[in-house]
Amino acid sequence: MKNEVKVAYLLFMLAVIGYLFKFALNVFLARHLAASLYGDYSVAIKILNILVTLSLFGTNVGANRFFAKYLRLDNKARATNYIAWNIKLLSLTFLITFILAFAAFGLMLLLHHLGIRDINRYHLAIYTLWLVPFSAINTLLISFLLSTDRIFISSMFSNIFKYLFELTLFIIVVLFIDPTLNNTNIILVLFFSFVLLSTLSTLSMNKEVLLILETGIKKLLKTSLSQMDWLRTSSRLIANNIIFSVTCTIDLLAVEIFSSNESNVGLYAAILTIISFLWLIPTNIYQGLKPNLALMLSDINKRSELQSKLNRTNLVAFILIGIQGFLIIFFSREILLHFGPHYIAAQPALIILTLGVCFSCIARIAPVLLVYAGDEQIVLKWSIVELLLMFLLVIPATYYFDIIGTASATTVVLIIKPFVTILIARKTLNLRPISIF
Repeated sequence: MKNEVKVAYLLFMLAVIGYLFKFALNVFLARHLAASLYGDYSVAIKILNILVTLSLFGTNVGANRFFAKYLRLDNKARATNYIAWNIKLLSLTFLITFILAFAAFGLMLLLHHLGIRDINRYHLAIYTLWLVPFSAINTLLISFLLSTDRIFISSMFSNIFKYLFELTLFIIVVLFIDPTLNNTNIILVLFFSFVLLSTLSTLSMNKEVLLILETGIKKLLKTSLSQMDWLRTSSRLIANNIIFSVTCTIDLLAVEIFSSNESNVGLYAAILTIISFLWLIPTNIYQGLKPNLALMLSDINKRSELQSKLNRTNLVAFILIGIQGFLIIFFSREILLHFGPHYIAAQPALIILTLGVCFSCIARIAPVLLVYAGDEQIVLKWSIVELLLMFLLVIPATYYFDIIGTASATTVVLIIKPFVTILIARKTLNLRPISIF
């Protein structure tokens, strides 16, 4: 069996284990919170992901593109300079985040003191401002692990350990501290899990990378942020990433704001939890290609080798997406029952969105190829189109048809960009992104 297929299967197995912990975590929370509160938790996590994406300014993807390339070329000086620039940029974005968090908390304290609004009655998303730097650091460290070919370890930290730690901490809180989960408990659990993951990620790095990180920190003050190649690319990547994050959040926010029933946000959150396994397939299956992707795309002589690797990886991905999509649809009622009896009402919307996500996952590698080839501006344009379509279609569909409308409109939008970028990648890169032969 070819190495790419072995790596793909191993990454998929890790993704399955990680998803099982994620599913268990969400079922646990759904059964210990009202559907509306569980929905608020899901919205808060989505918003946290957007804020983390903003604070990273595209550097987590840039690490896989630039840092990994410098390491493979054994250009330690360039790698060190990139790390110093990266850390200096993040120190600025983290400072802005902390200022916003302090300002928000100060306003909340003032309103509480004046008796206008109790400090415990705000949406959970407000409290996630404090978590942004800690979650962002964890995300970046995992990117560094991936850049050094520690593919399996990075996958374990981003999936398995993350949800395992959160589930364990929530169980401890419910059993020994407070059986009624509140905003404070949830934020503290997330905080400790991020700190623990960041610590373990750092300890898992090899000595060479740790030395580069240490040297980069020492060069921090002498480093200028005006490194135009890195800054220009990061600007494009942050635009792509933030648009993608917002696009992935609009459907849930639309249900939160425009749904006729407050509990529907919990039902839709359960749907997103179930289909998130499908997103894990392309994310993890193609992980084995990413460390060498930028280097292979930059060398025209390596295109045939890349196409061969892509074909084998695609075959594995498509088979797994098809099987998993069928299982979700066939056992949709039984899966929803794990969240609670009233979650069965979400079955039609789950089936519709599953079909859309399956088609989108099949074409998900095309935008990745364009980004690693330096054509992120093309992906950005179509990401903007996708975002506009989400606003134009999903919000009115939710208002008139509730979560059935949300799922249907989201399905239409999800299919467009990946398949358009397939055509673009075929033309500009001379690659067949979804070929299996």
